[in-house]
Amino acid sequence: SMIGPPLVGFLAEHTFGYRAVENTHAHGHGLPGLEKNRQALRSALLCCTMLPWLMQAFVFFPLLHVTYAADVRAVKARTAGSSSTEAYELANLRPQDDTAMTMGE
Repeated sequence: SMIGPPLVGFLAEHTFGYRAVENTHAHGHGLPGLEKNRQALRSALLCCTMLPWLMQAFVFFPLLHVTYAADVRAVKARTAGSSSTEAYELANLRPQDDTAMTMGE
């Protein structure tokens, strides 16, 4: 949250052409200048929100599928009770065996 607003401002000014104007009528920019600034801010906000969301959707969420089975086995091994043999067997299950155990087979 600290880097978002400055990044949006930087992108809007340096990438998308936002120009700060105090009085648009006095400087002769009028409506076209406002529309260009509006478009620059819109594009900068889109970049700062869509890129992190896409990274989350295509990088971080798929990693959960890779680590989930091992995490389930580790939790089962920790909660297996006092039998060290049972804990060892649970910790070394294959992912297919985990789904069979959770389904009650």
